[in-house]
Order: sequence, then C-alpha cells, then structure tokens
Amino acid sequence: MKDVFIKSVISGSHTQPNATLLAWVVGKRHHGGILFITLADSTGEIQGVIKKGSPAFEFAKDIKPESLVRVEIEIGTETGFPVCIIMIDLLSEPSCILSPRPRQHFDILASKHADNVLRHKHLYIRNEKFIAIMKVKHSMLMAM
Repeated sequence: MKDVFIKSVISGSHTQPNATLLAWVVGKRHHGGILFITLADSTGEIQGVIKKGSPAFEFAKDIKPESLVRVEIEIGTETGFPVCIIMIDLLSEPSCILSPRPRQHFDILASKHADNVLRHKHLYIRNEKFIAIMKVKHSMLMAM
C-alpha cells in the first residue's frame, strides 16, 4: 500500500525531503536539457522535472502517457524546481491510450449522460466532479 500521495506533497504535509510515489503519467514535454513529466494519482496531479544527465532521463524519454510508474522524488531541492525526479520505474504500460482524457466540462450528473457514465465509469474516474461524488459517497457509506 502506498503511503505518500500527491496531495500530501503539494500541501506540504509530507515533511521528508524524499518520497516515493505511485502514479500514472499524464503527459510529458521535453524542453532543452529538461524533461517535464506530469504525474497523477487519485488525489491530484504534480509536475516533476528530470535534468539531462540524470540516470532517469534516458529511461523517462521513452515512457508513454497512461503508464503506471513508481517515482522517487526529491522535494524542494536547490535546483530551483519544487519536485525533482531521482528515479523512475515502469510498473505497467498502457494496453490502450485513453488520451485525450475524458472531458472535464460536461455535466456527468445530467440524466441524459447517466447510462454512459455508469457504463464507462473506469474512464470518468479522472473527472473532477465524479471524484467529488465518489468521495461523498464513500464518506456516507463509512458513516453508516
């Protein structure tokens, strides 16, 4: 079970200088000698940086979006970047690319979309409204 979530890194509640995250790759972009990788888990998204010359750089260049990765990060380093990726391991490659991600701006609560959302709930789990609904549902079930 994972003990560090992206939300705790963003909020600053994780006080250690290093952390290991389990996340999927949302996207990446290469800018000069720096590779920016956007990672996400069920609690949020964070962008990590890998500098050229780092052992993780060559490996990370070939990682596809939607891949599941284990990432060792260094938080608040002197490099000027809030999150530096030290090491990255590929846990699973995507069997199919789900990009672009499901639309965030349509009403999943509308009755005309209910069947579609329930049939494809594995895709909509990344929709912010759907996540909020599932958190409320979980809280209510745990209170019973």
